[in-house]
Amino acid sequence: MSNMPRPSRSQVLGDYLDDTVSAPPTGPTTAQPPAPEAKKAGSQEHPELTAAREQARDEAARLRAAGSVTDHERRELLADLASRLSALVINLTAQGVPLSAFSPLWQLAAALKEADAVGTMWDEALQVLDDFAAGAGLSKRKRRAFWKRS
Repeated sequence: MSNMPRPSRSQVLGDYLDDTVSAPPTGPTTAQPPAPEAKKAGSQEHPELTAAREQARDEAARLRAAGSVTDHERRELLADLASRLSALVINLTAQGVPLSAFSPLWQLAAALKEADAVGTMWDEALQVLDDFAAGAGLSKRKRRAFWKRS
């Protein structure tokens, strides 16, 4: 038996999230057909997606409740948000929700991990969370992706 210490659960999950948030989910988890009741409902939204919209609303409220904080505190809050969004994206993928339904959250989580401009990312995070919570899809928002601005 080795004397090497076992990594903690949080370390293993953190490594997994770091690996999964950098690329869109692929494979059989995204190719699952919707549940039969979802097909019958037609325009009815996937229950997990409804819960994700509520979480996005809560996340935006959490950022707003922080009020006027230093850049360092904003950076920490945004890192926490990126972690929670990564977990949400993994859950939505596992539940068979199509990537197109939550790609703004996936893109935001990835951008937050790479972000340098805290003030800009703070504003963009609020915008993406608000739009997603309201059910605004990519087709409704024709603006250029925020991480591609020059």
